[in-house]
Amino acid sequence: MNRSCWTRVAVASIALLAAVLLSSGCNTRSDYGQKIERNGCAVFYKKPVQQQTAQKTLDFLIKDANFCKASRKSVQLIKAGEAYQFRMVVKPGTDKKEGVVHGIAVLAAKLSADVFGGAETVVHLCDNRFKTLRVVKAFAVPTAAPSTPKKQ
Repeated sequence: MNRSCWTRVAVASIALLAAVLLSSGCNTRSDYGQKIERNGCAVFYKKPVQQQTAQKTLDFLIKDANFCKASRKSVQLIKAGEAYQFRMVVKPGTDKKEGVVHGIAVLAAKLSADVFGGAETVVHLCDNRFKTLRVVKAFAVPTAAPSTPKKQ
């Protein structure tokens, strides 16, 4: 083969390799589930999570948590059995910041109490393709201990 023929084969091979790598490594939005969004917040959800629960989550994130104020945010809701996974995209390195992780555990507890009816809730800190980097469990919300009558 002459040089120009090798060049064309090499270019075609590289193009084919790039197409295969890109198609196997890229998720499409449909992989993330249904989507609702408002005010810079996108909530993706997969069955059996209902649209009503996703909407309630979006409302909570915008109104109560001020979650979407600083920048655009994407989260995904998945339900496994009776437990909810709140999957959120974070910047690289965020999963290693213990102060942030502590705040995320508090957020998980609030989501459990205010949105998911007390159901077990874990937060998955994810890369921009919803690949889990770290799992954070909600803090246990203390309940009032029953009062005992004082002895006279």
